[in-house]
Amino acid sequence: TIDGSITTIGDEPTDTVDFNTPISQAFVPGGSGDVKLGTSTKTWANLYGTTANINSVDISSQSIGTNITNADLYITATGTGKVFFDNLELFDNKIVGKFSPEGEFVVSNSTDPGFPTIFTGYLGLREHLPKYTTVLGIPVLGTAQASDDAVKHAANLLGSYLDNNYDGVADNATIYAEFSDGLTGIVVYADSADETALTATLGSFKPNRTFSVLESEMNNFQADGTGNNRNLVQEKILKDLIIPKYTTNYTALSTVRQSTLTDAMDAARGGYEAGGDPSYNYPPFAWYTSTQGLSYENLVYEYMYLLITSEAGTNDWRASTIVDLFDHYTSLLLSQNDVAGYNIVTNATYNFPTTTPSIDYWTSVTNVLGGTSRDVTFAPTNDISIDGTGNVLLAKGTSAQRPTVKGGLRYNTEYDTFEGTETAGSVSLSGLYDTDRDTYLDMSNNQINFVTAGQTNHTLNGTLIEAGGFSSNHKFSIDGNVVSSDEVDGNSILRSNGTGYTVIDSGEIRFQDSILNNNTALNFAFDLTDTNNEAYLKIDNPSGMVVPFGTTAQRPSSPEVGHTRYNLTRELVETWNGTSWINAAGEVESIGVDDVEQTAYVFNLILD
Repeated sequence: TIDGSITTIGDEPTDTVDFNTPISQAFVPGGSGDVKLGTSTKTWANLYGTTANINSVDISSQSIGTNITNADLYITATGTGKVFFDNLELFDNKIVGKFSPEGEFVVSNSTDPGFPTIFTGYLGLREHLPKYTTVLGIPVLGTAQASDDAVKHAANLLGSYLDNNYDGVADNATIYAEFSDGLTGIVVYADSADETALTATLGSFKPNRTFSVLESEMNNFQADGTGNNRNLVQEKILKDLIIPKYTTNYTALSTVRQSTLTDAMDAARGGYEAGGDPSYNYPPFAWYTSTQGLSYENLVYEYMYLLITSEAGTNDWRASTIVDLFDHYTSLLLSQNDVAGYNIVTNATYNFPTTTPSIDYWTSVTNVLGGTSRDVTFAPTNDISIDGTGNVLLAKGTSAQRPTVKGGLRYNTEYDTFEGTETAGSVSLSGLYDTDRDTYLDMSNNQINFVTAGQTNHTLNGTLIEAGGFSSNHKFSIDGNVVSSDEVDGNSILRSNGTGYTVIDSGEIRFQDSILNNNTALNFAFDLTDTNNEAYLKIDNPSGMVVPFGTTAQRPSSPEVGHTRYNLTRELVETWNGTSWINAAGEVESIGVDDVEQTAYVFNLILD
């Protein structure tokens, strides 16, 4: 029923009928059969609702599922199409991980569905900022007068600064968290007039959620220094947007004195001076000599910017002019002359963007990662179970195709073996091998053979260790049957411990401290026989030697000829001549009185 005064509802398919009141009831099709809402040529632009029930499929907020118990849910693509799940790509029974639909920047319309969340609470501003793209989930907006290329250029610079190693992931999680809520972004204006015209319209949205850059300051979308021209947007995004977030998140980088950063800057300026004075008279040893009249806080921001860009090498083209502001404008000069500043900018804690920003961020990411397809990462809190009767097919390839990745697992088709990957080389999983597999452990024949460079050098079995040689710290060696010191003029030392002995042979000869002990019942002999039978034993010592000793009663019963001892009873050295003991040296027996007299008689008779 249509009631009231009606002028016209429309009589052409192109007519639009507006209802100036909410429609609160359901549209129920008449008749018993199904009817269509719209046609293939006359489609509804947007459908807004809480849920949709389509046969056995329910679509509700953040959920798609079946409404029939045990029913399967199929999500399929037609032809060469693919199914995307956030950062996963599924096709031809394959899962390609972290596929990036952002492989290039696409500028979309903010007035269309799917607009960035930065407009939450400010939906009416979308028509004034109709252009947008995202980088790492961060919105980059543009006015109607700003070009699509300008929006993309700002996104390229922001992505390059946050992901300076171009692996598709922000380098510093702390700094990235300042942007990742989706309520912080960049707005690109055509020029200052464009920005001024929209300032009042954007109201609090402009200072609270956005950072402004101008297309007119983008050096025709080329890097800073190209054509010897400045790209001020490249400078502003780093100095005025990103660096302040470092100074508020890290105490050591605070702009409030005294921090590590302010101490370094004060030294660079020749001492503390509260800033803001263009006519400040810098001492001759200062190397950061800004005359712009900046506040102390902005002087710190600029100093940090100069440190980063000097380390990145992006100030080299300004060599003729930048020394009026900053003397040490290269990494080498910084390291030699501004050690405090150099230590800050190279501190791995901060992950400063010290690589030249790219004017084509996604191409740089592709060059690093090898395309827009990324690794698949499974990160369960417990185990990953693969339950099946088939097999898991691993990556395979030759040694030359081996990736330099730590902790990988693959099959080497060159050696027909499984291997783990390292950042330099591999680890064989079937035995122990080096990368080129000519050094390994061969455990055949119930023993371990140590093979190096294809040559078996050492063997270990249940009985012994066989080796071509042994060296201990290059000071002591065993080579065949030769034991020696490897040091020139070095000693070879055999040493026991405590009351133990150093034993030679099977224990008959033992050393302990300075004592040589014969631990057998046999004679201890020095065999000095040589070819001419003239060898002798020489003891080269001026003090002499002590021979065996004992009383007459202690003489051995069956001595060998030449047996020599000291007789304590007779007080002389004696030797066994085979039949009797004779004096060996020293004293002789005294001559009796009768003997002397008889000798005298005989002598006198001879004289007579």
